[in-house]
Amino acid sequence: MDHRERVNLLLEGVSKRLGIGLKFDGEGSTCRFRDNGSQRHYILEVLENHDMLYIYCPLMELPCEGRETFFQFLLSLNLHGLLTQHAFVGLDEVKNLIVMSYSFPIELLDESLLFNLIVHFTSSAEKVYRMLDNFLKSNSFAKGIGASRRHDLAKASRLRVRI
Repeated sequence: MDHRERVNLLLEGVSKRLGIGLKFDGEGSTCRFRDNGSQRHYILEVLENHDMLYIYCPLMELPCEGRETFFQFLLSLNLHGLLTQHAFVGLDEVKNLIVMSYSFPIELLDESLLFNLIVHFTSSAEKVYRMLDNFLKSNSFAKGIGASRRHDLAKASRLRVRI
């Protein structure tokens, strides 16, 4: 059984547990879905000759203005992976989209682990989306990240980088 077949088999059980349709497309490499009540699309993907399962979610378009401040905020979210549950938030330059992504070795997957991965990733993506949306609507975005915002992020991560 190859990686795609294995993940597709696991998706059958996970699909029943979540109550949403999860199956690969006609090419057998991509599964697109929406979490119940979410406006975001989630993608599970197994690339040919790769041993990783990729799950990702386009969060929003890159803002036209204030990009430096926005990217500074994005980088602070990625620090240590604590605010993203160890997923990464990055830029898809081709589509001009902010995307959250996570990868996991297929050989370690079982149905329960895949179920938990999907549940935690979708929950984290919703949380990160709200954080980004709130940041874009805040005065901090207009003014740049102020000292109080940096303090809030440092408190949230509880880890300090020492050089």
